[in-house]
Amino acid sequence: MISKSANLSGVCMHGLLHAHASPLVSSGLSLSIVGKLLGHTQTSTTQR
Repeated sequence: MISKSANLSGVCMHGLLHAHASPLVSSGLSLSIVGKLLGHTQTSTTQR
């Protein structure tokens, strides 16, 4: 796992994705664009 290799205990991929996506959505970027940046194929996945 990447977080183990980087010696980051308590860090998970989901948390990193959320930390990246939240400010983008808050700044007005569309869910469609944020979803594409995260590799989602459906906007409904990004909405969760």
